Order: sequence, then structure tokens, then C-alpha cells
Amino acid sequence: MADERGEIAALFDGVPQLDVGPRTDVMEGCPKAWGLMTLLRGMNPQVLAVDEITAPEDVAALVSAAGCGVTLLATAHGAGREDLSRRKLYRGLLEEGVFRRLVRIRREAGRRIYEVEVLE
Repeated sequence: MADERGEIAALFDGVPQLDVGPRTDVMEGCPKAWGLMTLLRGMNPQVLAVDEITAPEDVAALVSAAGCGVTLLATAHGAGREDLSRRKLYRGLLEEGVFRRLVRIRREAGRRIYEVEVLE
């Protein structure tokens, strides 16, 4: 997991304070793209996770990882597929078929509603 700002695992002395699973390696405090590529090359991951895709370098790292057969989990802020498709940064990921599913989280009556859209 590439946790650039420490929001997912909340490492303290190298130990995640939040439950990210027993076999999860976390790279914190480094650029996401660099962290993803380092994990890909050095850890032989089955899954790579990254929070908030915000830069072209993040997209390039995700495309590279997808080409290596790694399952990806990533977040992006958007109202849904159409909204993401309008943005150049995300459009390429959708067109390349990097992701198989899109999960939209919205609030309704104070509760979170999860909508899963299959992208294949």
C-alpha cells in the first residue's frame, strides 16, 4: 500500500495503527507513484492500494502495475463514471480498462450507500 500522507494505515514507528490486514506492507511519506513502483518491483504484491489518484504520475504507475497483472484498489473523488470520464486524468484509466469495477459512495439520510458498477 502506498499511503503518501499517512491517512490509511496511520503508521507509528513503522506499525499500522489502523487495521490494514496482517500481510500488508505500507510505504508512507513518499510520493504515491514512487511507492507503487517500489512495491511492485520489490515486494511481488498481489494487490496494490493507493488513496486519491491526483497526478499524472499516479496514473502512469497504476497503468504500469496493471500491465504486470497486479490487482489494483484506488480512490478518486468524483460523482460517478461520467464525471470521471470528463476529466483527462481519469479518462485514460477508464479507457485503458485498468479497473474492473467502480464503487460510488454517496450519503443518503445520514447513511453511506455503496453502488457498484461493473466496467468490463
